Amino acid sequence: MKDSFNWSHFLSHFKVKKIEKEHYQKMNDKSRERLKREYLELRNIGLIFIDYVPYEKKAEMIDGLKELYRPEGEKQPAFFDPLRIDQVPDIKQAGIRGGGGIVPLGTIFSSDLSWEPLQGIQKKLPKEFLCVEVSVGQFVDCAYYLVYSCTTKEEYRNNDIFKVFIGSEDWIPYEEKSAEGKELRGSKPKGPQLEPTMQAFQKDMEEFLRQFSCGLFLNKEKKGQTCPNFKVMSVPKIDFNSFDTWEREHSRLLKFIGFNYFAYSSFDNILVGYYPESLFRDKPSSVFQGLVFLASIADFKGEGYGGHPEYEVFNRIEIFTVQSAAALLHSTYWPAFVMEILKQKWEKNATSLLENIRILKKQKKLISKDIYEKTLDSYRDFNQFYIDEIKNVDTLTQNTSWLERFFPEKSPLKSTRRFIDVFESLSKGSERLPNMEKEMLRDLKDRFELLFRYCDNLTRMSLDESNISLQRSMRRMTITMLILTMTTVILAIIDRYGSAIWKALF
Repeated sequence: MKDSFNWSHFLSHFKVKKIEKEHYQKMNDKSRERLKREYLELRNIGLIFIDYVPYEKKAEMIDGLKELYRPEGEKQPAFFDPLRIDQVPDIKQAGIRGGGGIVPLGTIFSSDLSWEPLQGIQKKLPKEFLCVEVSVGQFVDCAYYLVYSCTTKEEYRNNDIFKVFIGSEDWIPYEEKSAEGKELRGSKPKGPQLEPTMQAFQKDMEEFLRQFSCGLFLNKEKKGQTCPNFKVMSVPKIDFNSFDTWEREHSRLLKFIGFNYFAYSSFDNILVGYYPESLFRDKPSSVFQGLVFLASIADFKGEGYGGHPEYEVFNRIEIFTVQSAAALLHSTYWPAFVMEILKQKWEKNATSLLENIRILKKQKKLISKDIYEKTLDSYRDFNQFYIDEIKNVDTLTQNTSWLERFFPEKSPLKSTRRFIDVFESLSKGSERLPNMEKEMLRDLKDRFELLFRYCDNLTRMSLDESNISLQRSMRRMTITMLILTMTTVILAIIDRYGSAIWKALF
């Protein structure tokens, strides 16, 4: 007899689902109402990328910049600033008094713009961006820093952010199975946790710039690698006079933008915070990706900027970045790159050599000439890298302190709560990370020295054992030759005097 359909179970399950749906709907309605009250009209003004190029790649960097500034299409402005690539500073060539410098290279406008006049070339940029301005700076002889200031188009500055934000904390049910096969049910926020529009803009521009760059973070080899960046946004008004109240009333919006609840600074009616995402996507607990700037747009008039306050905001943050922040952050992002990326390269190299040596030792074979030379070369290469990098870190540390004088004048936040001061934290980080890198370099140096000594000792042991074996063989050969010689002499004597000897004996 066929099993009858269990209507009771079906109706019970349907009823539970209905109750759950109504429950979630009530929760989400409350959440949306709360987020509606917190929301302020948010606008994404632009992105500023900061990259660092080792000095030995200067020629490649200049070739890439020339290609970046190559116009595309026949429709170009009649007059625009010439590319100032010949003014790129060079401390190594300028002599002991050369202090580096900063060169703004010019503006690249999107090729789909038709309004006049344009004081820059036109090129096909990612569709969201109005223009890109590039500045090249140098304040230590080991590297350059590049600042790419990317302004978004008006029509892309608010893409349904309100709709995404008020629905971000909706609770949605989920069902899944555990590793043991047990069914798990629950609910979770729909998300996203961070405003997604600027992240999408960031990815598009990084991929565009990558093809022209040879920096630590933007280059053709490291597709998908994030570049240090500043996100520039605005809201109608920030109440700096009673910041704790204003911050509490809009805390979820601030978190959605990328602010941490405990870290804020302000200057010139602009709120500054750490962007929470890691610079290295596969290392979530690594160094911060960059900063987020939120301007109180009502406090800007746009004088000198065609009455556009947002352009004034972006320009002020760009100047701050080019003149001080990019150089100061050199002491954060350069050591971070060495510790997170180059360290792996050297560790992999040492581990591979050690494994090959151990295999030969286990098989009781001599250390081959190839392995010995590879170990010697790696030991030499690392020591050169160590010497150069220690010098670089010391130079960074010595030259960073004076940069703080170019920081914008901070406005104290009027609040009853104590916040972490972002600018003060940045200054401390410019000392902490170089010291961490130096400790890491010393540990790696010890590792390479142990590897080299281990290989060298095994080679000597092998040679000593070979010498002992050779000496024993030589002894055996000598004894054998003596026996053969004596036998030959005796046989010769017998052959010549044998009959006489016989007669004398008998």
